[in-house]
Amino acid sequence: MIVLSMQVGRAVMALILGESPEGIWRMTALDSITYIFTLTIVWIASRLDGILEAQMHYLKRLNNETEQ
Repeated sequence: MIVLSMQVGRAVMALILGESPEGIWRMTALDSITYIFTLTIVWIASRLDGILEAQMHYLKRLNNETEQ
């Protein structure tokens, strides 16, 4: 919801400042592609073990798993 309101605010400001509707469409499309790539990278990283985990917690968990 925040991203959508940010895009609407940027579009309104761009219109006020004289940007063409085609330019606003391009800006929104490029931002959307950026968000899709960002979410894809975060999703892939979250599936890898220990990437989005505090390293001390990860090392303790690995140590406990090897002891058992």
